[in-house]
Amino acid sequence: KSRFFNKNSYQRLQCGLRKKEPQLYRPYKAWGYPFSTWLALVITIILFIGFALSDRESLLIVVGLIIISYPCYRLLVKQSSVI
Repeated sequence: KSRFFNKNSYQRLQCGLRKKEPQLYRPYKAWGYPFSTWLALVITIILFIGFALSDRESLLIVVGLIIISYPCYRLLVKQSSVI
């Protein structure tokens, strides 16, 4: 959990800094940016649509889990901010 949180926080920080301070030094650069990012996003969306069309029963289960998990997430975030 801690590893995931640290990596996720670092990625959010990087995205925020790219918008606020684009001239800062970056330790690495993504190859083909921004085209490689858009290409990966388009491919992921196409694969998701293919999955949705080919296996509707599993899609309904996944969508149901997402719908159920969001209120649980909000409840946990609310409780952790109280502590």
